Amino acid sequence: MAVVTRAVMLCLFSGCGLGPLSSEEVFRLSPTPQAWVVGSTYDARTGAPLSGVAIGNATSDTRGAYRLDHVAVGEWSGLALREGYAPRELAGEIHAGANRVDISMYPLGCGGCGADQVCDTVSQQCVAMATLSSDVVSACTGAPIAARVTVNGRSLCAGNRKGYFELRNLTPGGPQTLVAGKAGYMAFSTKITLVSGFNTIDPIKMTPLGGCSAAAPVDEPCVCNDIGCQP
Repeated sequence: MAVVTRAVMLCLFSGCGLGPLSSEEVFRLSPTPQAWVVGSTYDARTGAPLSGVAIGNATSDTRGAYRLDHVAVGEWSGLALREGYAPRELAGEIHAGANRVDISMYPLGCGGCGADQVCDTVSQQCVAMATLSSDVVSACTGAPIAARVTVNGRSLCAGNRKGYFELRNLTPGGPQTLVAGKAGYMAFSTKITLVSGFNTIDPIKMTPLGGCSAAAPVDEPCVCNDIGCQP
C-alpha cells in the first residue's frame, strides 16, 4: 500500500508524462492549502506608486508592491492604511496560491494646508481662506457706525467712526451667519455664502432701538477683546 501511495505522489508531482503542476495546483492538493496576496498600491488621483501602505502585516515598498503571506483560503477582508490617505477596506474570495489585489488610495488633500489656507470638506483640497469686507451704517442717516461684526466665531470692530471692516481668515462656503451688534441699536443678522479670496456685501444697515424718529444713540467706540477678535 505504501508503494502505491508513493507512486501516486510521484505522479502528482512529476506528472507521469503530463505537464508539471503549477504552484496553485500543488497548494490545492495540500491538506492545509496555502495562500498569499500580492499587488500594487497607488495614488488614485495620480496613478503614482505609493509606498508605506500597511496591509495587515505587510507594507508596500518604494515601487508600491506588497506581499501578504499566510492568508486563509476563503472569504477575506482587510484594511489598507497610510498617513495622509483615506483608509481603504478590502474584501474578496481568496484561493490557494497567489491572489492579486491592487489597491488605490485616495489622498486626504487637507493634510498640509498653509497658514492662509483652509480645508474644503467637499473637495478635500486646501483652498484660500475667505475675506469679507463691507461697511456698517445707520439705517436712518447713512452715517458710519462702529459696530462689532461676527461671522462664525470670528469678530472685529468696524472701523471706529468709519464703519468699514475687513474680516479675514474665514472658511469659504455657506450659508454662514453674520451678526452685527452695537449698544443702542437693534441687532443685525443675515446669512452669507463666501468664496475663497475676497468677498464683499452691501452695507450693513442698523436701526436705533427707538427707531429713526428717536435721537441717535451716542456712537461709543467698539471694543472687542474676546478670543477670535481681529485688530
